Amino acid sequence: MSLIKPFNGLRPQKKFAREVSSPNISYIKSYKPNKKLNFLNILNNSSITMAKKMLQKLEEKKIIKQDKYNHFYLYRITHDKKMLLGIVGKINLENYDDKKILGHEETFSNRIKKKKEQLLKFKTQITPIYTSYKINNKSMNSLKKLFKTKPNYKLKTKDNCKHELWVIKNLKKKKLIENYLNKIKKIYICDGHHRIQAMLRSKKKIAPMVIAFPEKQVNILDYNRVIKTNLPMEKIKKIIFKYFSIKKLNKNKNLKKGEIEIYLNKHWYIIKPLKKSAELDVIILKKLIK
Repeated sequence: MSLIKPFNGLRPQKKFAREVSSPNISYIKSYKPNKKLNFLNILNNSSITMAKKMLQKLEEKKIIKQDKYNHFYLYRITHDKKMLLGIVGKINLENYDDKKILGHEETFSNRIKKKKEQLLKFKTQITPIYTSYKINNKSMNSLKKLFKTKPNYKLKTKDNCKHELWVIKNLKKKKLIENYLNKIKKIYICDGHHRIQAMLRSKKKIAPMVIAFPEKQVNILDYNRVIKTNLPMEKIKKIIFKYFSIKKLNKNKNLKKGEIEIYLNKHWYIIKPLKKSAELDVIILKKLIK
């Protein structure tokens, strides 16, 4: 049985797709969306009540409309020669954390509370949870064949990415997608842990919308934090020495579990917690270096 199921999505009319779609996060500061249409106004609104009203207006004016029937949706992103092939569907939360749908990130109660409030007021999931999965080369070829037809939506964004979306209504193609998804035994949550936890704690039966990409097409990027300070070098080292051992690096090194790289005063160092911890590096740094 497939972990990902079809659902009746909420999507814009074709003529409004470009105006409704929000930009890549790196363009958000310089981007000036259409105040009436762009989804960024909903995503970035500090007032959940106001954001809900904006969403309702888009529905009332039939700029966005919910499908009557359950469908799978295919989504392709192309940038230069890089391509991501995604399948959009819903998952059953009963499969979460039981070796079928796996999370990896620790969550924070205040963020879960905010997401839960948003979820209960909106009664609509406005962005998908990003997931990945492992497949072999044969399955990858089968996935590529699913994208051979003409897409329902096609647009290019300011970051030179081409976005294409297919609404799968054809029963034969729906069956091909189901057969493909039946081979996926595990799904890994890449982004959306707080939304998942909010749904689990809402005490309502919710089937989250996810987009699933093959692991081979997903890049894991560094997540770096930059701190500006007027503290002298010796004072900084003293703070670090309290909880970490520190070693200067003369050349690039492949990091092992428990090692954290730090760039300080034009030199690279490796720091390791004095006490072993199973927590993520980002959590260790947040707790011990303030």
